[in-house]
Amino acid sequence: TFTKAWSIALGDVDSSIAFSNATLYVGTIDGRVHALIPATGASKWLSPFATGDGAVKGTVWPSAGRVFVSTDTKVWAINDLGTGTTPTPFFTSPISTVPNPATPVLLGTRLYVGGGNGTVYEFEVVATPPTPKSVVLGDPSAPFQVGRPTADVANGLIYMGPEAGQIYAVAYPF
Repeated sequence: TFTKAWSIALGDVDSSIAFSNATLYVGTIDGRVHALIPATGASKWLSPFATGDGAVKGTVWPSAGRVFVSTDTKVWAINDLGTGTTPTPFFTSPISTVPNPATPVLLGTRLYVGGGNGTVYEFEVVATPPTPKSVVLGDPSAPFQVGRPTADVANGLIYMGPEAGQIYAVAYPF
């Protein structure tokens, strides 16, 4: 038989839950990012990080003390400073150069994000604000939404399946 260990009401959660560094990261449709202690469900942070920019999309991407998320018009990097702290933004301002950003993927120190203009973007995240590089996929006169990149580390490629129906492979870093 199974026994429920715990539950917590965070509001509507449409994004996937990520687990990293003994923390569960959850994004909600009201644009908040929560950090939870897995054994108890208690909040790790004093309060969630509020983006104020619509739903957290896809998956929260945690890595090395930071959490990366996309919302309606921005890409965020959030510092996770540990239990009993308040999360802070890492970027001096969120990335707003990607129209309708898809879920970001971090590979090393580079963040990859698909945009609603048929373009995939690369940001070096050691600097703030990060400067974008980009690759246009397909016909720029007929833009489409580019989905979350998937990494093929062995071949140095990222793959995207945009709504236009094609699958694209792009060598990284750009």
